[in-house]
Amino acid sequence: MVRRMHTYAKAYSLGMNGTAALAGAPIASARPVKRSPRRTPAHTPERAARGLRLPVWVVLVALAALVFTLSFMLLGVRAQVSQAAKRASALGVELSGVQEIIGSLEVKIAEANDPQRIHSIAVNRLKMRQPTEDQIRVVPRPYDYAAQTLKAEAQPKDRGFFSLLLSLVGL
Repeated sequence: MVRRMHTYAKAYSLGMNGTAALAGAPIASARPVKRSPRRTPAHTPERAARGLRLPVWVVLVALAALVFTLSFMLLGVRAQVSQAAKRASALGVELSGVQEIIGSLEVKIAEANDPQRIHSIAVNRLKMRQPTEDQIRVVPRPYDYAAQTLKAEAQPKDRGFFSLLLSLVGL
């Protein structure tokens, strides 16, 4: 769309084409003024091909913020690594203490289960002695006989083919 300027300019006004005019003076050139093309939406291919143009200071601020964020992330990771190393060291010390306790308990168990030690404690501390022949009595358990008879009855008898035929016939 082309628009023409008026034949007379306003007082001390600049024309659209860059010419200056005084009030009441005719315009030096009556050439048509071109309007700037309309802005294209951001999603059009022409706009996308042209690219995003940002001021330099915006790019620098964004870059500084990115570097700042990454540096603090790196510091956080290093702090976590340091904390994990301290925890591992503390657990190592605790593990060595527990292993010493386990070793001493194993020694105590071995001493407690030693038959010679048990015998010496029984004789010396508790004043026990070996029984004589008159003090030993053997008593059979009452359920042994019943258990043996039950086992004998529970076992199936070995039957051959002929004994099975005879039992079926009734002989």
